[in-house]
Amino acid sequence: MGFIIERLPRNYKEKALILLGEVFTDEQNIPVELHYINEDLKPIWWYAKIDSEIVGIVASWIEKEEWHWGRFAVNKRMRGLGIGKKLAIFSLNEVFNLGAEKIFIEARDVTVGILEKFGGKVVGEPINFYKDSVTPIVLKKDDFINSLSTNSNGLETNC
Repeated sequence: MGFIIERLPRNYKEKALILLGEVFTDEQNIPVELHYINEDLKPIWWYAKIDSEIVGIVASWIEKEEWHWGRFAVNKRMRGLGIGKKLAIFSLNEVFNLGAEKIFIEARDVTVGILEKFGGKVVGEPINFYKDSVTPIVLKKDDFINSLSTNSNGLETNC
């Protein structure tokens, strides 16, 4: 099964937010109004697709002069196939290439596991967030780059 990861075209955003709703609202009980990122923060969105179906989404933005990464979701049917990992690698790599030295993330447990493999460090206690908790993490550019070279995670976008 091949999939492609790239920046989300503006005309796909509403379609991508449907996937976000399926994961965030239906599975995690997160209100719809928290799916959106204020356009003043100039969010950058990426997506994974198989043919024309959006199967993954993530975003990054700058808030108070710090890069943030989140709204990470993968279609329930497609989990465990490496799509989320590749989407994370691709998007994080682009954020670092845009000049970030570190990225701040609040993540669910499954995402914490992915980010720790990329050199992410837990920087606080988990915080109760709707149906579950989120854990604050910082991912530094050098740690991320080192994890890619030592773990052979790869940066292919056509999988």
